Amino acid sequence: MGQRTQMLLKVHILDEESSKKETVYLAYHYQFGFGRVMPMGFLNLATHLAMGLRYEEENFEKAVEQLAKVCDPYTANQYVQVNISEELPEDEQAKEEVFQNPHKGGFDNNNGWLCATLYVVTRYQHFYLEDGSVKFYRGIEEDTTRYPVGTQMSIESWQTAFSDFCTKKWLIGYKNLLSAYNIDFPYTPKQTGARA
Repeated sequence: MGQRTQMLLKVHILDEESSKKETVYLAYHYQFGFGRVMPMGFLNLATHLAMGLRYEEENFEKAVEQLAKVCDPYTANQYVQVNISEELPEDEQAKEEVFQNPHKGGFDNNNGWLCATLYVVTRYQHFYLEDGSVKFYRGIEEDTTRYPVGTQMSIESWQTAFSDFCTKKWLIGYKNLLSAYNIDFPYTPKQTGARA
């Protein structure tokens, strides 16, 4: 039931003081996430990370464990999102494969995926966004012979697919805001002749 989407996040965390590094994978399911719902959840999180999200632990390893708890409230919007990070594979290579082709993750999805890589530093008990990238992938309802389910699509194609909910004006603002936070939109079509 509903327009199901998932947002998958790979967060590389650097502790500014000790130079320790960790990578955390987060996944969120949106029951009615089509159109601009899920992308706005991502924008909300990116905006708050850019301002700094506070955590309580002084130890870096324990702070890393708190990332999901700290991020969860900022990925939500008027439609409920559910943290489904435990549904990601435990194996690191398998997680990477899901991020390269989210359709193979076996999620209950019909309207696409947003996959983002974020680089975050810890400073004074806050997570701060440094930069990142975001990609969109086709769901079942955007599936065509030329562009099958799970293939990457540009942000412009996402906006066109959901033009009833995402205007061109929205697209310009969305790209400009995320670009201001050093988040880019790499689009690398895998199909011969695929267009942005």
